[in-house]
Amino acid sequence: MSVIDHPKADRLNVNTLGEFTLISNKKEDGSARYKVGQLMIHIPIGAIVPNYLLKDGYWDEKEGKGILGGEDGNIVEGRKMKGIVSQGLIMPLDVYNDGYDFIINGNGDPYRVFEGDDVTDFLGIEFN
Repeated sequence: MSVIDHPKADRLNVNTLGEFTLISNKKEDGSARYKVGQLMIHIPIGAIVPNYLLKDGYWDEKEGKGILGGEDGNIVEGRKMKGIVSQGLIMPLDVYNDGYDFIINGNGDPYRVFEGDDVTDFLGIEFN
């Protein structure tokens, strides 16, 4: 993965993960939210994301639903941000004390992740 500053927005980064371009906001201190070499989960356009995943930055507490597309705010859409289209979402993995990359599903079950793993079923991500 590569991470660069968005050329037209001070608070955004442009992340390239394989063939996909993904926009992310920066941390409060202005540093990049994600790092080169960090394993990420790419959730492509059209995916239906379970609520538990949305609650990590993609949730509107007042409305009680996600902030993505669709009636329930849970469908990933391509969005143009300051001239660059984001081709889905990226989410970081949890790194445990032993240094391994894990994800946790909606049941609290851990899964050790390796680069290239398909984790859609484990996470409960669906497609129409």
